[in-house]
Amino acid sequence: MWDLPFVFNIHIVPVQASKGRAATLLTAPIVTGAPWTGATRLGSKANSSGINLSTLSAVLALAACAPLRRRKLGPKLYSAAFRVGPRDMSLRSGSIVQDSAFALRSICGTRTEPYEHSELQTEGTCPSGASVSAVSAAGFKGRASSVNQDCVAVRSHTDGRWVACVLDGHGTEGHLVAARVSTTLPRLIGEALLQSSGDVPAALKAAFAEAERNLEEAAEREGFDVETSGCAAAAVALSPDTGKAYLISCGDCQAAVFDSTPGGAFEVTCPHKAHDPAENQRIRAAGGFIDVRSSVQGLFSRVYPPSRQFGLAMSRSFGDLCVKRHGVLAEPSVVELPLSEDICCVVGSDGLFEFITPAEVVNELRTRWPAHGGTICAEALVSEARERWLREDGRYCDDVTCLLLRVGQGASRAD
Repeated sequence: MWDLPFVFNIHIVPVQASKGRAATLLTAPIVTGAPWTGATRLGSKANSSGINLSTLSAVLALAACAPLRRRKLGPKLYSAAFRVGPRDMSLRSGSIVQDSAFALRSICGTRTEPYEHSELQTEGTCPSGASVSAVSAAGFKGRASSVNQDCVAVRSHTDGRWVACVLDGHGTEGHLVAARVSTTLPRLIGEALLQSSGDVPAALKAAFAEAERNLEEAAEREGFDVETSGCAAAAVALSPDTGKAYLISCGDCQAAVFDSTPGGAFEVTCPHKAHDPAENQRIRAAGGFIDVRSSVQGLFSRVYPPSRQFGLAMSRSFGDLCVKRHGVLAEPSVVELPLSEDICCVVGSDGLFEFITPAEVVNELRTRWPAHGGTICAEALVSEARERWLREDGRYCDDVTCLLLRVGQGASRAD
């Protein structure tokens, strides 16, 4: 359906890790293309006259950010009854692995040129029989520089558990919200998979409530905004102990699992939107106002508090306290599935799925992943999503993130 990009190089840069663990910074691939136009596909022959060095690090840009002002937050919205896990995981430098065999996450919130890729930080070694690929690209938002508010976080455990998350921030400090949740949610999901009572979906919902509690406490302590800033999240969790795979979503990020059989079935999460009947009823009962409009893409809705001063384009999220008081939840939807011997997973921000349907994504991955590998496929999907954004609206392109995970017999052939 779309051209594949040409990947020239991957740079591995050693960085210091705590407690003697090996650590690397894995930059995204350097890809041909002219990122300032949507006229041609990245990697196509018509677009091969230049190379976009999209992997230059922008980590130091964080130091140039203006000091954050402490804001007075509204009442805390979590319930202490939902607390999961004995540890508080504060934002800090050092190891991103605690009880994990392997971990990966993106460096979120750096200011870059449009379409540049976030760097990926890894610790440990990816287990045999598994492959992980991720590409997260900043969008174009009408300015010469842009902050990628998407985050990627992946963990594998020595007992075979996997947790793969994508978080998509929104609002002026949504990148801080997404970065914070990316440090807590993968651990909490991993712990929920060990739920002794067997009710893993309930434990996963409790994990999200705990991540919300942690976020609100961190925002009050560190002074970043969660009144009108927040993030969506989607995750895939694999549990050999229960023999189950779990699709988990809160907001408009999406996750899908499928096998490699051409034309086979697949499972995908649905974005949480205020025009959905159950979401609509809950929000209106809590005093929220919902504005629903039609577009070529279908229905579009926003949730507003009674003041109508802030609108949220989803009905569930982390943060966003000004609409949490009016029916918006941080509670995820959970789909439980049998864990197959060879499972393929894709998790993406709404920038990926806005103009590409999950069925298109799955069909392309079934066709191309075995032959080309996950990194090239993730890059191709991100490039195609960007092209469709620019074709639909040349003045704006959202941040686009694609995370691919394959576990099983086909993984060694995938990358």
